[in-house]
Amino acid sequence: VVANVLISVPAGKLGWYELAWAYWSLALLFWIIMMTNNFSKLVFGNPLPERLMPFMYIMIAPPAVFGLGYEATLKTGGDLVTRMMTWLAVFFFLLMLRLARQYYQVIKKKWQMTFFAFGFPTCSLTQVWLEYHHYVDTDATNIISIALFIFSNIVIILLVSAYFYQAVKGNVYIPDNHGPQKPEKAPEEIVNEIVTITSPTELEKIGDNEEDDAKEESVEAK
Repeated sequence: VVANVLISVPAGKLGWYELAWAYWSLALLFWIIMMTNNFSKLVFGNPLPERLMPFMYIMIAPPAVFGLGYEATLKTGGDLVTRMMTWLAVFFFLLMLRLARQYYQVIKKKWQMTFFAFGFPTCSLTQVWLEYHHYVDTDATNIISIALFIFSNIVIILLVSAYFYQAVKGNVYIPDNHGPQKPEKAPEEIVNEIVTITSPTELEKIGDNEEDDAKEESVEAK
């Protein structure tokens, strides 16, 4: 979703309006599908694993980038669609505050690479709000713009600092079940079992058992 709509931003600024509209429309289709899936998770429960919870925060990014792409394509001066997408991004940001406790529970346990999901949506929201403030230009939007700008910088600084700190400790790019897996049986035991089964005496026993089974089946048939 975000990858497609991101193309519309530079394409619109370069004057490739048809290409921008093509990617903007395609992203809109997938966004509708994604929103249906995400709202079902929010309303009917939380089936996501705990370490993947930060991905829910990405819900902020699509409407924000949609607003930026639409404005870059049409240069409408903040018309209905641009303002609607801006406020949708704000709404999803407030909706994510509902999950703040769950995010905190995940963050305080251990470092996860999924924490980077907090970065891009926050910056997208800040950028689309700055674009919105450029056309509205009120004291309230100015204060919110400054607050979002400071907040997004704090988020990025914390993410980058935490990443390098955990990298020094060797806690990044580690799978959940890291370390060598112990086999249920040692290789020597497996080889010994194969040798025992394929020995002549064992093969004779297997053959005798098969003959006895065949005789029992013939008796039962009679």
